[in-house]
Amino acid sequence: MIFHILKSNWKKGLFLISLCVPILLKISWLTLFILLCILIYLLTAYLLNKVGNMPLRRALKGVFLFFFVFILSIATKMFIGEIYRIPSNSMMNTLFPEDVILVNKLAYGPRLPRKPSDIYWVNLLFYLNRNSRTIKKKNWWPYRRLRGTNHIKRGDILVFEPDRTFSMVKRCEAIAGDTLSIVQGLVQIKGFEYSEPLTVVNTYDLELENGARFYKYLDSSKFQLHVLKGSKVEDRLRVSLSNKQKSLLKEDGSVATIEKQIDSSKDGKELFTMFNKQQWTLDNMGPFVVPKKGMKIILDRFNFALYEKTFNSYEGLTLEQKPDGYYDTTGKKVSSYTFTKDYFFMIGDNRKNSVDSRYFGFMPEEAITGKVQCVLFSNYNGQFAWNRVLKRVNVLAKNK
Repeated sequence: MIFHILKSNWKKGLFLISLCVPILLKISWLTLFILLCILIYLLTAYLLNKVGNMPLRRALKGVFLFFFVFILSIATKMFIGEIYRIPSNSMMNTLFPEDVILVNKLAYGPRLPRKPSDIYWVNLLFYLNRNSRTIKKKNWWPYRRLRGTNHIKRGDILVFEPDRTFSMVKRCEAIAGDTLSIVQGLVQIKGFEYSEPLTVVNTYDLELENGARFYKYLDSSKFQLHVLKGSKVEDRLRVSLSNKQKSLLKEDGSVATIEKQIDSSKDGKELFTMFNKQQWTLDNMGPFVVPKKGMKIILDRFNFALYEKTFNSYEGLTLEQKPDGYYDTTGKKVSSYTFTKDYFFMIGDNRKNSVDSRYFGFMPEEAITGKVQCVLFSNYNGQFAWNRVLKRVNVLAKNK
């Protein structure tokens, strides 16, 4: 019946291609969804062709096509991919402010809506109706995620929603079950140093060996050096450098020393945990375990301080600390806890200018929207960058 309706060869080819792609990706739900859309379109077109009144047939076809494309666009945005604009410099030099990126929701599987306001266009009703605004944050349905093509890996750049009201873009530095520590600004997983992309930016103090040669090199190589305000003193500079830029300066030989600037406890930053007044900073923290579904912990002072935000925000557990232990809201003493979700630790590539998991803690899987696939186009500093059009972020991380 289908090929009888599809009289032209190009329609048959389009039909076969649209089915082959999800089959090759081994995504059964997407295959069924595409097949259902095709069947609805073909059956409706077949029935509309039976309408004898030509003006009425054209009007009905127009109305059907409008709603079909409208619903298909909503489904595409919810289940396949979405476009975002980078608002800050927290991921420089991988992603720049005003970069327009494509987020792949098929990578880890799209999240199903948990309330009507999660559905595009339907959510406008909640903003127009004052009475419904108060309930738009409440979940109506349990969390579910459809099957994707892959799992979240260390180094992936993710879009996630810390509280479902705004989105953030960071790099996943640790997955559920990892033992993470940051030592002198270097991330370590299970005691081994994590291989950082060339685009990761840190703050360095430079002592120049040859100032004239240094500035000549900057001009000739079009080296974009960001000098921190008020840091230029004779032959010393405090600058922001990517790993790639640091390597190039070392090769040039015009710099005597390049020393990474390490945050101290005196900076007064509010990190996600401060157990027993330990001197944890942005550049020195841990080791600690990223929570994993089924992981059981003993409740002691360290674990309570480390996971308290996770308990309250995502696990639905409120504990009160007393001299003899920990008690839930019913007054029952709790000595251990088993996590119900997988969590991840996110850090921005611009290490000194990023609000990330070092501040707000672990992110559950349910908060993750998708994987950043590529930069669609870039208009950083008001200039269109042709070399970044449709650039994959892993390519940018290697070559920058």
